[in-house]
Amino acid sequence: MTLSPKGDPAFLLLTEQIISKAPSLDKWQFYSTKQPKANWHLVEVTRENISVNASGWEYVILKYKDGKIELLVKADNLLKYDKDTKELIVEMVLTNLLGEKIFQ
Repeated sequence: MTLSPKGDPAFLLLTEQIISKAPSLDKWQFYSTKQPKANWHLVEVTRENISVNASGWEYVILKYKDGKIELLVKADNLLKYDKDTKELIVEMVLTNLLGEKIFQ
């Protein structure tokens, strides 16, 4: 079972508190954030009827002196989507690949 803080650090504290009180049950695992997935490259946005395979994407990671990181993604299969949809899909792929906690 996974509780997601949806990118909000205040909710992360809450989901961690809730999960810390979860019982120990056979065949159950409890998480306070979304975990990395084996099929990270496959994304579906059902409300928009979108299916995307990110396995052919190219990217560059830039790290700046102030410690900030920027990710540039070349995703030709996203060209037909508007900016907000592209950002949503890229965020979903990154969450699938790295897990949600890294973004907190």
